[in-house]
Amino acid sequence: MSQPKKYVLFIERALLALLNTWETFQRVPGYEHAEPLIITSNPTAVRALGRPITILPCTFGSDAEIQQTLAPYTQNIVAVFSTGETNVQYLRRIIPFLPPHIRTATPEALATSTDKQAMREAFRAVWPEITPAFLEVTNASEATQLHIEQTIPYPVIIKPAGLASSLLIQSCTSRAELAAALTKIFAHIHDVYRDQKRAISPRVLVEEYLEGDFYSTDAYVMERGQVFLCPPVGYIPVKQRGVDDFSLYKRFVPTSLTAAQHDAMQSAATKAVDAVGLTHSSAHIELVLTTQGWKVIELGPRIGRYRHRMYQMAYGIHHYANDLLIHFGLAPTIPAVLQKYCAAYSLYPESEGEFVELAGLEFLQQSPYIKHLHFRAKPGDIALHAKHGGKLIVEFYVVADDQKNFDETVATIESTVKVITRPQA
Repeated sequence: MSQPKKYVLFIERALLALLNTWETFQRVPGYEHAEPLIITSNPTAVRALGRPITILPCTFGSDAEIQQTLAPYTQNIVAVFSTGETNVQYLRRIIPFLPPHIRTATPEALATSTDKQAMREAFRAVWPEITPAFLEVTNASEATQLHIEQTIPYPVIIKPAGLASSLLIQSCTSRAELAAALTKIFAHIHDVYRDQKRAISPRVLVEEYLEGDFYSTDAYVMERGQVFLCPPVGYIPVKQRGVDDFSLYKRFVPTSLTAAQHDAMQSAATKAVDAVGLTHSSAHIELVLTTQGWKVIELGPRIGRYRHRMYQMAYGIHHYANDLLIHFGLAPTIPAVLQKYCAAYSLYPESEGEFVELAGLEFLQQSPYIKHLHFRAKPGDIALHAKHGGKLIVEFYVVADDQKNFDETVATIESTVKVITRPQA
């Protein structure tokens, strides 16, 4: 008698990079012949991957539709994966209909770790030392402005509670800036949530502005208390280059953290995971090293942007493969010895306008240390700052065995490579 099929369920999309790690999954005893299965509202995009995969079209319009779509496969699902923060909202809705043996985070933990206010409240309840001061606001009135000033000293950061990236984030150093930022965010927040397909009610947070150096780490979380941390990644925000935006210009490894700073960062990251109750999930934790110690900017139940390639090129860590393994109760493998120096650049315009060209492109195209150069915009496109919903213009990696070659390449990039724009007509 033939054995029933086994399926690994992907939510909404299946990254090609994740599917390419399939051979790692198929080494798990008992799952050699498991097949990928995807429930998605965009079947056309999945077919474009060019890989054999069973597609379950679903609008996610109701729980009944989700349950009916999964029903023929439910008992044969052996693992579930969701990539990207937007798709976590669909994973939360699917979890109640999965077999009880599936290793996944609870809907409550996923809700907490994708909502900045709920996350902050969870941090404050258990580990208050890792979170900045914050409060929720519901309007731009003078009473709200006064309440903010009485609660949190300037400078402050205003941000949506349920959006990733830098969308609508504003910093303020005075009452005039605060009033303008609040008015702007409440005028646009409903449209942005709709465009980002966020099926939650928009809310706005005001937080203490954190001064210090920015870092992140990714983690693999198994059972409660079983947190495996990857090496730290340093950040250079574009604001440090004099641009009034909140995008990240550069991510790099290795960092120059001391052993004590590294241990304290790992402690803060582990506390963040514990506070939100996350289990059976990868996690991306962003932190700031302040004069008062480590503060957690946010945590997401996902793999960090650029981390798959950065960790693999720099340390030989197979990030997606590890993500697969922890969903079967198998510990990840995390080599800690640096193999290559690595930086990932993501360039937005310094000045908004029409994208004209990328200065320094010839250097990027000819350098043997530049990998995965990819444009996400073309000349003539409108180029906006990330906080205004602007899209990334170009991204690439610098990878070198030798620190001298790495440092020289980085110096050339940071002095010559730039997105050139002209004012819109």
